[in-house]
Amino acid sequence: RTDAMSWPSITISILNYQRKATLRVALEAALAQDYPNLEVLVADNASTDGSDRMVEAEFPRVRLVRLPENVGCAARNAGVAAAKGEIVITLDNDVILTSPDAARTVARLFRQRPTVACVSFKILDSTGDLSRRDWCHPRDAHEFADHEFLTDYVLEGASAFRREVFERVGGYWGPLFLGHEGGDLALRILNAGHDLLYSPM
Repeated sequence: RTDAMSWPSITISILNYQRKATLRVALEAALAQDYPNLEVLVADNASTDGSDRMVEAEFPRVRLVRLPENVGCAARNAGVAAAKGEIVITLDNDVILTSPDAARTVARLFRQRPTVACVSFKILDSTGDLSRRDWCHPRDAHEFADHEFLTDYVLEGASAFRREVFERVGGYWGPLFLGHEGGDLALRILNAGHDLLYSPM
């Protein structure tokens, strides 16, 4: 494989609120990524279930960003702001990277498609099937879930961004708190002249 210097730096930023056990599984999968320039962090929305202490005790390689209150989707902005990576993979705490090559795939997609600013992933449910609840793209899921295509939506809990573009367009709009924030961000990225991509990863 190509040496580490040829791969862009990537941060996996996991948004957490009150899901300590679920977060543990997500962190194990994130740390299992086979990628040379990788950072993992948790943006914690003021959880009171001991999530922060669990991260510190069990995952010393993971950076913890503690927020003083639950700010909803804006916590993703805090994760991106704290990230060191050129690319930031933003995950909700119940989204698991099922392949150790996910970060490499993301890096390749951005390299191959310079106009793409965001890649949204396929989310599986607890049975391993496509999560229809999380399918937001204006295409038939049965036909397109396993194919790559340009889209006009950002899947909030499972996306990767070019950090520079995310920050330039302003990230998620905090007043939405939770709901519709992906559509709002997608419009601003598209209006800035960039593309959005869905990939089954």
